[in-house]
Amino acid sequence: MKISVIGLGYVGLPTMLLLSKSKHKIYGYDTNFKLIENLKNGKYVNQFHLESNISSLYKKQLSNKKLNFDTKLNISEVYIICVPTPVNKKYKADTSYVDSVIKNISKLLKEEDLIIIESTLPIKYSKNAYKKLKKIHKNINFYLSYCPERVLPGNTLKELENNNRVIGGICIDSTIKSEKIYKLFVKGKIYKTSTSVSEFTKLAENAYRDINIAYSNELSILCKINNVDYKQVIKYANMHPRVNILNPGIGVGGHCIPVDPWFLIENYNKDFSIIKNSRKVNKDKTLFICDIIIKEIKKINSI
Repeated sequence: MKISVIGLGYVGLPTMLLLSKSKHKIYGYDTNFKLIENLKNGKYVNQFHLESNISSLYKKQLSNKKLNFDTKLNISEVYIICVPTPVNKKYKADTSYVDSVIKNISKLLKEEDLIIIESTLPIKYSKNAYKKLKKIHKNINFYLSYCPERVLPGNTLKELENNNRVIGGICIDSTIKSEKIYKLFVKGKIYKTSTSVSEFTKLAENAYRDINIAYSNELSILCKINNVDYKQVIKYANMHPRVNILNPGIGVGGHCIPVDPWFLIENYNKDFSIIKNSRKVNKDKTLFICDIIIKEIKKINSI
């Protein structure tokens, strides 16, 4: 069986490497020509330089000729989509990368093919993508599932292998077929549900984290304004058996948390939203810290 992993970033490449341990033919596809040339020639250096297990597995599987890289999408039986979905200026999901991949797959789609989407998406995107493909390929029986990634850069391979996964198929056969693919490398539990539930789950996870971080960030601002040590406040508050306040930071970073909550509320037009306001608090915390730094620099320069 030929499996194509589309998008060789911080999720796609490690996923491809783990799949390459199986008996199947694994292809890696990306539109970045320089990236593909480096991957082909064993010269790949990127954000994974701190993850030696990824580098060593990449070199091992490349020498064993288990990896195939290309800028042109190959005809396969399974397509796993791992391309980015940024947020646009209107705080809505930019699905153009996924749209482009779906369009390319459509040109190659054949009987019994399976499409798995891992990219973070707005709710019902998978169902709508399936409907569009079905209009084009009325006489082809194909499958589509949504299985969001759950990784922490710096510990990628371990998380890909050991984290539980949620698979939402467009039909039960889509889910079962996708489960078989993930069982090639996932040691954690695999939960089966619908596409909408799996899409919603991914967004809910990161919105939950954003909201909790926003609370600790706002608490630290209030402590600063009132000349109170926030570390002591959090320490003593967390002694309550049902309280677990996170440590504040300078905002929120990473690929997911500053972006995904917007997808959850992009069609939610209520004046007040905890999710929207948490995003604002976390963005404002960064500005708050910047103001403190600027004031300190001015003090030093005036001495």
